[in-house]
Parts: sequence; structure tokens; C-alpha cells
Amino acid sequence: MSPLAWVAELPRWILLSPGVVAGFVFLLVLVWSVVRPRRRVVADPLEATEASAMALWNSLPADDDLRRRLEAIDWESFDAADRRQSEVPKLIVALQAEETTAIQAVDGLSRLLCTGGESLYSAASPATPFLIEALGRTGGAVQARIVSLLQDFGWCTNVVHVGERLPQWGFVLRDRLVEEIGQFRALAGSADERVAAPARELIKDLESSPQTPP
Repeated sequence: MSPLAWVAELPRWILLSPGVVAGFVFLLVLVWSVVRPRRRVVADPLEATEASAMALWNSLPADDDLRRRLEAIDWESFDAADRRQSEVPKLIVALQAEETTAIQAVDGLSRLLCTGGESLYSAASPATPFLIEALGRTGGAVQARIVSLLQDFGWCTNVVHVGERLPQWGFVLRDRLVEEIGQFRALAGSADERVAAPARELIKDLESSPQTPP
């Protein structure tokens, strides 16, 4: 058979040879598996922060005052984003860590308690006293982020903004912010504008509508 005739018969030969077809398909699949674009797996930064926070939590002695006060709260009875309210006390403990970890902890709390600065979860209410407490022992970027988070809490508990009636825990949270307005005024006078600016906005918000439950 001439070369040209062999080439002409090739398609029919392939079709009549199941083993050849199967091998050809397998080869195509193998090549595609090698050259296809890979989906990039992006790690969730919150998971890494939670792991660091858990390590710090486990390092605390059982009789540590902060740990005892956090353990006295039934966090599972509150809500947080992604149902991760059990992570809130660990992240609060991480506020005591070095600056990088503490910043990540605040960002994690923001994601779990006040998503996008608009959707507030009930676990924010018991977390608020600990955040206010942390303001007194932090500074710089960590303090600025905590004040900004509390500003979000103030905005989300202002019925002028949310346009609806607050649940009871929302009033509890807002009343606690109002009680601490003197501390926020002191922060508003900070030379660090990262701290002063959100403190001024928080004060403005609290003074515009310091509502209490009916």
C-alpha cells in the first residue's frame, strides 16, 4: 500500500480500532491535565489569625482574669458571621499580642462581628466591654482599628442609620458606648489622627441619637 493510500485509510482504521481510540482519548486527557490553568487556592487569612489566637488562649493559665471573664460568657448563645462566635473570645485575647497579631485580631473581630461595617451580629454586645478595655492598653495602629470597629458598632446601633428597631442586645451595646463617651473624647484629642478621626465620628454618632430601649 502506498503512503497516500495508507493516510487515506487512517481515519477508518482509527474508528475500527477501539483500543486506539481509547488510547488517543487518554492521551488528550493526560495532556489537558498538565497544561490546563490551575485554580489558585487562596488561604483564608482569618483561619491563620484564629490559629494564632488559639495558641495565645492556650498559653493563658486557667486562673487568668481575662480568660475567666471571657469563659463566663455563653458565646454560643450569640451570633457571629459564619457561626464562628466561639472564636470571638480567642481573638479578644489576641489583642494583647504584639502589634501585627493584634491588628489581625481586630480585623478578625471586625469580620465576625460587623461585616462590611453594616451587618452587626449579637456577639458584638458582650465583646464591646473587652474592646473598650483594650483601648486603654493599646496604641497606634491597634488602638486606631479598635476605635474604628467601635465606630462601626455605633453606626449600626443608631436607628437613624439602620431605619429599624434595635434588638435588646443592640441597646445594651449602645448604652455601653454612651457610658464610655468620656474615654472617646480623650481619644478624639489624640495626636494620632488614625485614632482621633474615628473617635470624633463615634462621638458625633452617639450624641446624635443616644437612644435607650422603650
